[in-house]
Amino acid sequence: MSSAQPTPDEGVVDGDSKWYTETIGPQPTSGSVSVDGVSIAYRVWGDSTSALANVVFVHGGAAQSAWWDHIAPRIASDRRVAALDLSGHGDSGRRDHYYLQTWAREILAVSEATAPGNRPILVAHSMGGASAVQVASVFPDRISGLILVDPLPHDVTSEEVRTRTAERFSKQRVYDTRSLAVERFRLLPEQRTDGAVLAHIAHNSVREVESGWSWKHDPAIYQVERGVPSDAEDIVCPVAVIHPEHGLSDKTGALVFGGPIPISRSVVVPGAAHHVMLDEPEAFLSCLREILADWP
Repeated sequence: MSSAQPTPDEGVVDGDSKWYTETIGPQPTSGSVSVDGVSIAYRVWGDSTSALANVVFVHGGAAQSAWWDHIAPRIASDRRVAALDLSGHGDSGRRDHYYLQTWAREILAVSEATAPGNRPILVAHSMGGASAVQVASVFPDRISGLILVDPLPHDVTSEEVRTRTAERFSKQRVYDTRSLAVERFRLLPEQRTDGAVLAHIAHNSVREVESGWSWKHDPAIYQVERGVPSDAEDIVCPVAVIHPEHGLSDKTGALVFGGPIPISRSVVVPGAAHHVMLDEPEAFLSCLREILADWP
C-alpha cells in the first residue's frame, strides 16, 4: 500500500547561500509504502513516464531523505527520482530490530511505488551503501546500477565497531524547544558545509516527543544486523564509487562487503569530506551526471 501527496515547505528555511535558494528546485511529492507492516516515507521528483532508469537516493546512518533535496531535483528533468527514509529514520516507522536486507527491500519497494516496473540506479551514501550492496547482491536482477558515495570501509561496519557506536548513541537528548534541537544539530563526522543546506537538513531531522524535541532517527539503527550475507560475486550491475578526497572510503578501489566488489568506475572529488553532497554539491552533481550519462 502506498500514498502520495505534495510535500509541505516547512523544511525550507532562510540561509546564507544564493546557490541553495536558486537550486533547491521544485518541491517533491511525498508518499509512503508499507514494508513488513512499517510505513516507509519517500520523496519523489520528475517524469514517471521517462524511458531512462529511475534513480533512488539512499541516505546514510541517522540521516533522512531531506539530505538529497538540493541534489535530486537537479537530475530529475528527464527521469524519475526518489529518495526514501529507511525504517528507523526520518518520517518512516520504527522496527524492533533492523536488518540490512529489510532496508534493501524497502529500497526496492520505494522504487516500485514511484517507478513501477523499472530497474533503478541506486545512489547510496555512507552506511546506506551497505543496504544498496544488499540489493545488488541479493536481488541482482532488480537494479541496473549502483553508485556508492563514500561507503563505510569494512572495519567500520564490523560487529565490534557497531556495538561501540550503539553504546555511544544509545540515548537521545531531548530539548525543550524545536529551535533549540535544530540549533544543536551536528554532522557526524563534523565538517564544513553550506549553511543554508545544513539548516534545511537540521529542520527536517527533529521530531516532537512527549517531553520536548529530539532527533527523528531511532538509536537502535546502530545495531543493524546483516541478516543474509551479501555475496559480491552475485553483483552483475555496473558499480561506481564517488570518493571525497578527505572521506572515509578506500580510494585504492578496494571495497569489501562480504567480499571484494567489482568497481567499474571510481571518481575522487577534490577538497570534499565525507558528506560530499553538502560541502561540494556542484562537484558531486557533476560526477553524478557523468556517471548517469554513461549508463542506460
